[in-house]
Amino acid sequence: MTSLGLDHTDWLGDTIELIGFEKAGIFRADKPALVGMIEPPVTVFEQAGNLNVSDLIVAGRDYQVSYSKDQTHWQLSCNTFNFANLPRPLIPIQNVATAIVGLNLLGIELDLSSLQSLCSTISLYGRMQLISIDDEAQSVNAASITPDSVIEAQPKVPTGLAMVDVGHNAHALNYLIDTIKTHPKFAQIKQIDVVLAMMADKDIEASLKCLAPHVRNWYLGSLKDNKRAATKDVIKQQLAKIGETNIVIHDDVKSAWRSASTKIDADTLLLGVGSFYTVAEILSCNDVKG
Repeated sequence: MTSLGLDHTDWLGDTIELIGFEKAGIFRADKPALVGMIEPPVTVFEQAGNLNVSDLIVAGRDYQVSYSKDQTHWQLSCNTFNFANLPRPLIPIQNVATAIVGLNLLGIELDLSSLQSLCSTISLYGRMQLISIDDEAQSVNAASITPDSVIEAQPKVPTGLAMVDVGHNAHALNYLIDTIKTHPKFAQIKQIDVVLAMMADKDIEASLKCLAPHVRNWYLGSLKDNKRAATKDVIKQQLAKIGETNIVIHDDVKSAWRSASTKIDADTLLLGVGSFYTVAEILSCNDVKG
């Protein structure tokens, strides 16, 4: 189990405690259970007891992550190993740490050199993925993007940074903004332009409130042929509700991305965000120019 957020509430429950209990249902009797969330709700511990796990390993209690002073490297330590001077990847470090601990629990031998190489190159498709807006983007089908779809190719970086992220709730977007504000790769960034489309069944207002203090311009477009998607007008209304005015409307996400990409410069991050479908639309563009 990695993190917990108020998402998929129709299936999992409307509180962190209920969601934690449901997600902990993946635990198995007489097997170790690994929780990557620091201070998980008590229901996770209750479920672990109900399912008679052999051991419960919890982030922050049984293994710890710390950062170098300049935020460029990190360290993972527990009672059985210590890995220091790991490069900071553009995916959640807490999840990377949890994966490493999981490999160790499986008896897989790890060494510092391999982990350093991995952290230097690994990226997760659609999650904090840097892309080029000068070259043709790779065509992607929305159904093919999952949290486990990993690519290990180094992204191309244009003069103005461009990135896509499938974050679609307040928890994920808060982490995204924190990464942009602290990761050395974004040191030159002074402003963010956002291309956004979301599903209607998400907490759109809470998500927009996370992004709003950091966004210069909003570019909205509809996700065509998607009955679950919120319309661009609904999202515009939500932005107006929280006082946002720099809003540009386009027919679809691709048009919004192409328009936004013509206006970024060296200190601007162009961010496509809000849904797996939004990211898939952007990555399917094959004629985007910087």
